[in-house]
Amino acid sequence: MITPQLVEINITELCNRTCSFCPRSSGYPNLNLNMDIKTAKEIAKQSKTFTKNIHIVGRGEPLLNPNFIDIVKVFAKDFSVKIVTNGDHLHKYIDSLHKILNLHSGKHKITYCLYDDELQYENALKTFGKYNDILLYKTYDTGNNLYDNTLSKKQWLDNRAGFMYKTESNSPCYIPSNRVYIDYNGDVNLCCHDWKYKHVFGNVLKNPITKIWTSYMLKLKINLAKGNRQCVKACSECNVTYDPLELVYKDYKINQSQRLMHLGIDHV
Repeated sequence: MITPQLVEINITELCNRTCSFCPRSSGYPNLNLNMDIKTAKEIAKQSKTFTKNIHIVGRGEPLLNPNFIDIVKVFAKDFSVKIVTNGDHLHKYIDSLHKILNLHSGKHKITYCLYDDELQYENALKTFGKYNDILLYKTYDTGNNLYDNTLSKKQWLDNRAGFMYKTESNSPCYIPSNRVYIDYNGDVNLCCHDWKYKHVFGNVLKNPITKIWTSYMLKLKINLAKGNRQCVKACSECNVTYDPLELVYKDYKINQSQRLMHLGIDHV
């Protein structure tokens, strides 16, 4: 049975920033809603039967969840954990995180997204540069829904499935065929980009993740993988064109039928 390659979890709806390219700058509510330990443990229990990859990332800043360290502990033993953070509170937890994850092991990863400027980068490098598994990622907020990761070229960010601005696309999307996105309360959502509509396909506290992903989401995955974005309103307005196989097959071209076969939906 084809199963998700990774599980993404949103452990809080709270964030301490309002970046221009984020829906929080366009009316998305900043709410103190957090994943509890019970939900985290249930996700870990189910997920370890089909993946080794957990990404703690989502709509909020994960370090603001009061259960943050305990949640990391839940996943640290059985999974390769990736944490994506704005880094503003990382100094408070770095000692605990290094003790739990061993940030020189190569097993886990912390992506520190730098939104300010080169001075922020230089300070972060001095403080966290000694840890092999902390990636300092430049995504400077230049205003007007733009970011700059080279300091020389401004680029549009993903439009968060139509939340930031609307567009039309008929290109295939493989995100729901590659991963499962779980909200703070255990809801299985469409994907991390769906801020506006928050399509829910089930809840891990009521139904197994694999059942939700292989049955309730099956028709959607097929449509999106074949380029039919009109099947869901959020997808019809989204500009994301992520291909999870681009790294797997980076050395040679892979056609659409091979992609569908890899994802286990070629026969439908």
